[in-house]
Formats: sequence, C-alpha cells, structure tokens
Amino acid sequence: MGLSIDKVSPRGIPPSCCFCRKQIKRGSLHTINKVVSGQNRGWKEEKHYHFSCSAEALEEKLTIQLLAIMNNSEEVSKKEKKKVKKVMKRRGVN
Repeated sequence: MGLSIDKVSPRGIPPSCCFCRKQIKRGSLHTINKVVSGQNRGWKEEKHYHFSCSAEALEEKLTIQLLAIMNNSEEVSKKEKKKVKKVMKRRGVN
C-alpha cells in the first residue's frame, strides 16, 4: 500500500479530507494514503487529504515520502510544494 497523489475525478462523489473533514474540490490534486485494514488484513482503506493537511496528519516517514513524490511530479505547483515544506518545518520534520 502506500502514498500517492492524484486529481479528484470529475464524476461521482468528491472525497472528504480525513484531517479537516472538508470536501476536496474536483480536478484538484490531493494525497491518497492506502492502508491495509481488517482482521485478515484483506481490506484496503483509502484516506484522502489536501496537501497541506497531509503534511500535518501523516507520520514523519510518509510526509517525507509525500515531499519526494511532489518534487518528482510536474503537476504540483511550486506554491503547493512551499506550503508543504513550511508545514514540515513547523513540525520539525527534516
């Protein structure tokens, strides 16, 4: 499982951020954290976050992974990258 970024689909119900509980706008990039859950570890749960919320909510290891993904993606704006770096610095994540 793991972390990925993607745009919100133009169809269906838009996801809500697991941190701030607000709906994520259609077409905007966001973080998806796929987690294995369930008694037999057979269920997959997807948690959706805004970029700035994911920098706050995810553990340090995943936040560093998010920054690496964002740096390698051409779709993520410099403004979004700066926001995440600022939140990471405030949290004390290197």
